[in-house]
Amino acid sequence: MKQKDYKLAMAYLQNLKKESEEEGTLQEPVVVGGLIMHLENIFYLISTTDTTTESTKGFLTAKEYGKQYGIHPYTAKRLAAEGKIKATKIGGQWRFNKEKTNDK
Repeated sequence: MKQKDYKLAMAYLQNLKKESEEEGTLQEPVVVGGLIMHLENIFYLISTTDTTTESTKGFLTAKEYGKQYGIHPYTAKRLAAEGKIKATKIGGQWRFNKEKTNDK
């Protein structure tokens, strides 16, 4: 999920939580992915979820890489796609290793 989409989803969920608290509907069951859950439990799971996964630790995003090396993120992605700098795709997004030099 893109950062912008994630922020919009979180804002929506925070608004939904506020409305549910005001209406007293946090204990109403809802279906999520085939499971019946209470809204209260869904909000708890979301609030305790760490969005950094083991597969992305130790890597920079194109934006972070661009800041570090003084280039535009699109340039970093293009150079990675051309094989001019070392990078890998994780979940369809370019990631640049923090610890290794990225010169090919």
